[in-house]
Amino acid sequence: MPRSKPLKRAVMLEFLNNMSFTCDSCGKSVKPAFRCRECREIIKLSEAHFHRIIPASMGGKDDLGNIMIVCPKCHEDVDRIRLKRIKHQDRKLTHY
Repeated sequence: MPRSKPLKRAVMLEFLNNMSFTCDSCGKSVKPAFRCRECREIIKLSEAHFHRIIPASMGGKDDLGNIMIVCPKCHEDVDRIRLKRIKHQDRKLTHY
């Protein structure tokens, strides 16, 4: 699958700035940890992949509503599933 253009750093920083890194009970600062949106495993920020829900090649924007955090394994899976769907849709369109 062709690599998509990288997500703008400013969008990633805005995404992170909108997240709370404080304990809801005591208010203390906590180390950032994220859950993969697909498998729900906890991942470190250094391992997190920012993924466009709608790819840039299909008109997806670099904005907060089009980003999800996934682990590296799920990122590959999500891209592979998306490619299969696109190929399937193309096949349906060419059989008219």
